Amino acid sequence: MGWSLRAALLHLVLLTSPSLNLRLRALFMPADRLVVALSRLVSLSVTELFMTLCVPLAASGIDRRFARHLMLLFSLVLVLVNATKNALRLPRPRAAEGASLSREEAGFGFPSLHSAASLAIPLFARSPSSYAPLAAALSHGAARWLALAWPWLVGFARLHLGVHSLPDVIGGWACGYAIAALYEAAVSEGYADALLTATWLPLLVVPVALLLAIAHPRPRVHTEAGLKKDKSVSESAIVLGCSAGTAIAIWCDAHRPHLACPPLAAVTQLEGGKGVAAKLLLALLLTGGSKVLFQAIARAVVNGVHKLMGSPETDGVVQDCCIRVFCYTGLGYVVLGLVPQLTGTQ
Repeated sequence: MGWSLRAALLHLVLLTSPSLNLRLRALFMPADRLVVALSRLVSLSVTELFMTLCVPLAASGIDRRFARHLMLLFSLVLVLVNATKNALRLPRPRAAEGASLSREEAGFGFPSLHSAASLAIPLFARSPSSYAPLAAALSHGAARWLALAWPWLVGFARLHLGVHSLPDVIGGWACGYAIAALYEAAVSEGYADALLTATWLPLLVVPVALLLAIAHPRPRVHTEAGLKKDKSVSESAIVLGCSAGTAIAIWCDAHRPHLACPPLAAVTQLEGGKGVAAKLLLALLLTGGSKVLFQAIARAVVNGVHKLMGSPETDGVVQDCCIRVFCYTGLGYVVLGLVPQLTGTQ
């Protein structure tokens, strides 16, 4: 059954790529450089930028519970989509000579992670519930049209860049819709919060880490120069770290409230636009500063462990992933734990 599904999907992938990708490029050929630049910009909206810019702003200026669930939803999308990619092992669009049509990304193609996240995030944000404070703002006007257009823009960008076929994009949208619906139900019924605040949550660290390691993408592309780094490996490590930091922040709120930092009076006493601007500025400063600090600490720790084990200091994939996981675990806690405390965001 599984193999027949893969064969059917492979047939659709080969049927639609690279023909559709090349037609899009030919259609926009007079302004191809501009369209490529815009496509890359749109694609960036579903990468590290989301975790280091969008989530901190949501945590400090909107609602910390919403921001935390937004981060966990994104993490869930990445883990499940990458697990599906590893299971199906379907190729990205290839040129006639067999080489990848684009050098933008490597690895397996179906389903598209960018497409999945671009649909899951606005669906969750637009849900009319108390944990989604943006629902009213995204229900009308320009914000509504932007939320509706974002998945289409991301899908077009992935096709035009040649990194995904049409089945990849459609499959990504389907995965994003299903994951968002299930996660929204889990949050609205209270299952998600009950799990994240359970006293026995720390006992899940080891088994969950093993499951994530299994779903974690591997470097899969070999070139004449050797093993090529797969960007999805780094992105997965980043999101894994942010997820761990988010879970720690939620658990500490429930069981270690005495450890919370008091709000900064200089920020919380400001009203109106000045107050919002001060919160956002503080969030961005803490995010940027902690990222630099934790990255330096994580690199020193990982290199120290390598020295103790008698291994040379290298920039291998495993070492890079360890550094990113440690760095972004601390960053995730700062963004979704410390920042809301200091800014007084409920």
